[in-house]
Amino acid sequence: MRLSVAMFAAVLTMTLSVRGAVASREPAADPRLDAGVCAVAAAASDADAIVAKCGAVIDNEKMAKADRVDALMARADVYARRGKDDLAIADYSVAVSLDPMQVDAFNNRGEIFLRKGDRPRALADFGAALKL
Repeated sequence: MRLSVAMFAAVLTMTLSVRGAVASREPAADPRLDAGVCAVAAAASDADAIVAKCGAVIDNEKMAKADRVDALMARADVYARRGKDDLAIADYSVAVSLDPMQVDAFNNRGEIFLRKGDRPRALADFGAALKL
């Protein structure tokens, strides 16, 4: 029985020391770095949540580029549906600057340019989308 108590004490000591080492090495996860909140809002098609939650992802430069691009695309789509063309164009433009292979960003931005009557820019975006 003494051996069992000694083993228990050793395991407990190791567990506490491992927890202490992990706690001292890693700070708590920053909830602002969670791109999932934007993805959930986009999946639910909750326009107001997309603008708010995806905006936080977009503004955080520590986020992965792919997450920021997804957030930009989601928010730009909301802006386009609401008729906020200039805001949508701005988001699509940033998405393209972060990832020049974004076919949907070129196409959607082209649609907005066409709606605004800017045929040359619309054609340039449609051409870029077709090349990709």
